[in-house]
Amino acid sequence: MELDLKHMIRILWKRKWLISCVLVFGIGFSVYYSYFVLKPVYEASTKFIVNKTQDVEGVGSININDLNANIKLIQTYKELIRTNWILDDVIQNNPDIPYTLEKLVSMIKVSSMNETQVVTITVEDSSYALAAKIANTVTGLFVKKIPQLMKVDNVTLLTAADATVLPAPVKPNKMMNIIVAAMLSLVLGFALAFVIYFFDEGIYSEEDIAEASGLNTLAYIPKMRGKHLKTVGRSVRVNTNQVKGGKETYATTQQ
Repeated sequence: MELDLKHMIRILWKRKWLISCVLVFGIGFSVYYSYFVLKPVYEASTKFIVNKTQDVEGVGSININDLNANIKLIQTYKELIRTNWILDDVIQNNPDIPYTLEKLVSMIKVSSMNETQVVTITVEDSSYALAAKIANTVTGLFVKKIPQLMKVDNVTLLTAADATVLPAPVKPNKMMNIIVAAMLSLVLGFALAFVIYFFDEGIYSEEDIAEASGLNTLAYIPKMRGKHLKTVGRSVRVNTNQVKGGKETYATTQQ
């Protein structure tokens, strides 16, 4: 069965109440889930710079070879931060952190802009104070322990996470959740309307009659109700054959 644009619009308009109910339910569920079920997630971050300390008096210029070496070292540092070498000490020295090693690894993100020496350590948690504490602890331990491991003092803390402030949560994006839910609900409503149409074998219009019988409709009698029938001194019996859906009625009268 081929469907043109007008036919498709008629199908959707006929099921507008179904589509509207699905849309309202989807938006309502998204609002409830986003505002009352999902917990807000906060993000705390610290920054440090990888820059070799000049020990020689009077040396003030930047050596391009040292700069490139520091940038390459950043990839190594990013991996070291998320290993047991650092995180074991974080857990042992802070018993109030209620997370396992695996959980801490999943919470910590280490990033750096291309060709820069600045590294950012980011921690996400439902408690901003705890996220800030983890970020500061991990960064502090790394700055303290890296000279012992690499035999070079080239890491300097730039900014620490301020645990006294409460920023806006980074997750969930409530408005985006609602918009996505509305779009998915609308698509689902359209799909249900077409599924019902394709599996419905009822006759609702002249086009349905012509398609089912292969014959053209010459005339039709509109649906008649009892209040439309008036008897004037005679008994009239009305036999009706009503097309499913109640739009049209074939009627014969017998005196």
